[in-house]
Amino acid sequence: MKMPLIDGMSTKRNTTLTYALKYKNNAVLYFTPQKRIVRVLNEELLPLSMQQRVVDYDAVVCFCASRQLLTSRVFHKEIVTACGVDSQDAVSICIVSHGLSFRDCYWISEVGSHKTWEEVNLYSNRFSKRIQNVALTGKDAEVVLTDDLYTGELTSKGTRAKCFVQDNGAIYLVKRETIEEIKAEILSYMIAKAFGLESSVYFYKKIQEMDCVCCQILTSNERELLPARDVMEMYNEQVSGVEMNTYRYFTNIDRINFTLMQLFDCVTFNSDRNRDNYGLLRLNGVVKGLYPLFDHDSCFKAKGMNGYYFPTGLTYRQTIDYLKPYYKNDVLLNTRIEWAKTYFSSSEFHTYFLKYFPEKIYSMFLSNVDSL
Repeated sequence: MKMPLIDGMSTKRNTTLTYALKYKNNAVLYFTPQKRIVRVLNEELLPLSMQQRVVDYDAVVCFCASRQLLTSRVFHKEIVTACGVDSQDAVSICIVSHGLSFRDCYWISEVGSHKTWEEVNLYSNRFSKRIQNVALTGKDAEVVLTDDLYTGELTSKGTRAKCFVQDNGAIYLVKRETIEEIKAEILSYMIAKAFGLESSVYFYKKIQEMDCVCCQILTSNERELLPARDVMEMYNEQVSGVEMNTYRYFTNIDRINFTLMQLFDCVTFNSDRNRDNYGLLRLNGVVKGLYPLFDHDSCFKAKGMNGYYFPTGLTYRQTIDYLKPYYKNDVLLNTRIEWAKTYFSSSEFHTYFLKYFPEKIYSMFLSNVDSL
């Protein structure tokens, strides 16, 4: 006899069931949680994080954990309660949410289910406005998800109160932040643009008397984000300085934009370029280069050039010194950097900068730029 349904799924998981991890409509592997059994069906479609390791049940747990809502997330308890989650382990949460994420096209279904990617994916179908409200405000709601209504909030990373909304065919990330953080998000787009870097465009919006920053998501059925976290899982390594494999991997894939991203972070004192805040763009299954930059609310917060920078494991100053021999001898890189430096010193940019931050911060920013 079937259990009663909440969110279109049972409130208590039948762990003897077997589930399929799928990429769109292609079954990648089967797994049975209770027996910890895994059977790989298509090695070529394995997630990046599984490609250089033994694909056992621990690998499935690791994959699900990388998509799990953080317990430190604002309104975590309210979100999982609204979604009918009765277990905190990563696999159970991903089964409830179908593993649906706004990062890629992987998802989880019960073996034998006739559901298709076209019916469940978050890009083409409705998702719950009630859970969206819980995720942003923490206000309780009686949520009833049906078979054609899902949510991406259970796999959203980060700790801030935020949610995804649909508007006129587009999907936006809405995040509650301080006014200073929102200013940093908006200004950072112009700085990235000057470097020739593709970046998310942020704008301010007042929602239910709350200060929020919004941006249209850049993923789709064709465009996927492969986070640096997954690259690090592929190499099964710890951060240990600029010679690590992950760093070389990004450099080999997209040397120009990866170098410019680091310089952008150094001059803006971006203190939050963690393993979930940058990655690679995969277009129609093919890795194309660095994913557009995003999440810049931590820019302009650091005290000086001796702050720690995650991708290199060095300070901002040491990172610039490490990169300098490369970009000084590269015509394209050097041209883009010199153009950006000229623009940052212009009266036009100076005026624009002062709309968001005071002269003192501009002078500090310009000093960082001059060090390039």
